[in-house]
Amino acid sequence: MKKFFYKILFFIISFPFVLFFIYLIFNPIFNANHLIFPYAVHPFDIVSVYPNTWILLKKIYLFSFLFSYFILYNKIFNFIFSKIPLNTKNKINFKNFNNHNNQNSNLSLFVGLNDNLPIYIDEKGLYQNILITGTIGTGKTSSAMYPLTRSINRLHGK
Repeated sequence: MKKFFYKILFFIISFPFVLFFIYLIFNPIFNANHLIFPYAVHPFDIVSVYPNTWILLKKIYLFSFLFSYFILYNKIFNFIFSKIPLNTKNKINFKNFNNHNNQNSNLSLFVGLNDNLPIYIDEKGLYQNILITGTIGTGKTSSAMYPLTRSINRLHGK
């Protein structure tokens, strides 16, 4: 909830600046009475020859601007706030991971954290398949398979 609040606040602050910047750049084009394309076989004025097409191009630009800004805004927000912990309510005590007791069995394997909450594979899950995906060289073996097998060996006392 806190991240959503910051996202809305960041949007409210940044969007007027972006609109003002776009207005400064494209205002002369949108308010032009003549816009001649000299690169065609026969140069023509799109504003006077095709006024409906010109209005449609303006609408398409505005729609694509809003759509692309929304996508870029999310990327920028996630990049800026990815290093800042926005949820400080769930502090994790790493000493308690080894003392975790699953309700179904005493055997479980700590996998990692998701939103500062520990993720475990219970005993039934350890008898199933585990899928680890990624492209070549991303560290599937060194960062996933080796730690999992080391943890399983520690569980069995080997």
